[in-house]
Amino acid sequence: MDSKSIISLALALFILTLIAVPTVLSLQTALAQPITDEDTLTQVTTTGNTTASASEIELSAEPIYQEEQISISDTPINDTHIQSIVTGNGTINLPNSTETINNINNGSYIISTKDGSVIGKEVWSTEDETENVTTTFYGMIRFGMEEGTSEAIVIAVVDTNSTGMLAPLDGMILAGQVEFRPDESRLVTLWEWLSGISLPTSNDTTTPSSGLKLSAQPVWVEHAVITDVTPINETHSSVTFSGNGTLTLPNTTQSINTTSNGSALVSIATESGQGKMTIRTQDGEETATVTFYEIDRHPDTTTGESKGIVIAVFNTNTTSGTLAPLNGMILVGINESQTTTGEGLLTLWAWES
Repeated sequence: MDSKSIISLALALFILTLIAVPTVLSLQTALAQPITDEDTLTQVTTTGNTTASASEIELSAEPIYQEEQISISDTPINDTHIQSIVTGNGTINLPNSTETINNINNGSYIISTKDGSVIGKEVWSTEDETENVTTTFYGMIRFGMEEGTSEAIVIAVVDTNSTGMLAPLDGMILAGQVEFRPDESRLVTLWEWLSGISLPTSNDTTTPSSGLKLSAQPVWVEHAVITDVTPINETHSSVTFSGNGTLTLPNTTQSINTTSNGSALVSIATESGQGKMTIRTQDGEETATVTFYEIDRHPDTTTGESKGIVIAVFNTNTTSGTLAPLNGMILVGINESQTTTGEGLLTLWAWES
């Protein structure tokens, strides 16, 4: 992969500071390390009480995957992370098919108790165990819901060598929600993300839906410029970047201009990852840290366009400044990049559950 492709992928993944790695042990090692913090709006179709408009976050009309899940064990790794081993049973409903595929699954997650961010992998197997897929998950948990429940927003990418029933799942990007119940069971519901950049084997003709309840208008729009790319090995590169953007708080018309900078480790192999960045108000008096995950659809070879789906959470220590309302806010959106110009545009809406 040449340097232009690396830069394009870096923009598509935006600003990753930790990598998506192939084994649970590697995930555990990476997440246990400290992290140093250093215009055109897309529109979204929303549900509930928000205003609907043309969607750029398009999901399949019906869920692709639903799963009843329980945690087998939760083991502290350090003061800020735990490892959760899970098992469950699910159903897969492929696009343009009425067939339901029952499956069993086992997985492992690393959960940050500091900001609720999650990274992990699951193996889904058919009931006869003749086929399986590996699914990489990224999530943000919203703690403290009523009656002891919590919820999470998740994105996932599926990988399989299967040539049978599960073959259409290969490379599919999913987005959805997890409901954590008081009895510690979980309900996972995932839709296919319709990026507009088709998989080579895709023939999905379903009508898109939102699937997620989001704010009527974007909360954050950010333009990023890559300043340096350093290859680490055949599958990863380190990236530094800077950017500028605009924050618009929900239910207000106030716009806050920001600047940002950070560093990244990009996984070329998985085209996915997690990251952190620091944003600042223009006067430099307030800062916020953004933790996010992204899964990217490989660039279109004809147009050079690439898109990634992103989830993020804001953290800020300010209690009375202009950025105070952002603390703990979870967002979801789209990162668009163009290989010919090497520029990226991130647009995020508030997730309202």
